[in-house]
Amino acid sequence: MPLLQIAPAESWGDAVRGSISEALALLLEGIPRVLAFALIALAGWLTLNLVAKLVDRLLETVQFDAFADRAGVSGFVYRTGIDADASTFVAELARWFIRLIALVAAFDALGIPAVSEVLREFLRWLPELLVAIVVLVLTGLAATAVAELVRGATAQGGLDNPELLARVGSTAVWLFGVVIAVN
Repeated sequence: MPLLQIAPAESWGDAVRGSISEALALLLEGIPRVLAFALIALAGWLTLNLVAKLVDRLLETVQFDAFADRAGVSGFVYRTGIDADASTFVAELARWFIRLIALVAAFDALGIPAVSEVLREFLRWLPELLVAIVVLVLTGLAATAVAELVRGATAQGGLDNPELLARVGSTAVWLFGVVIAVN
């Protein structure tokens, strides 16, 4: 934004008129930016509901909820206090992703680069979050498999407390998976 060029005023009336003129010019210059911000934000909000429904239907079609149940992800989602199945949870994540993209574009149109850059950094971090979630899903599958394997092997071997050993094996796999996901 260019610096205002204020001409020296010869009277108080000239000073007031000049100030009002400059303020009005700044206001009128900002209206297109505010309108662009509002239109982009509105388009993003309208789009996100459509995309979230499509993601939810796609995940239900490929039976993502059954896979998430086997992996233990559904239980994890439920224990976090979210009252939704795994596919609805992923659809909600998609909804928030689109919100962030719309906000980045809207703040760019408004001319506030600091806010846009913070949101961009967050968006750059999201793929890492997605990989961590995939690692945790695979960890859930591996932990369940290890627990069943240890439980079966210890029961066949006649060892005491196969349930405890299965839990120890499952916990070890979870700890390893969480360390990988965090990295």
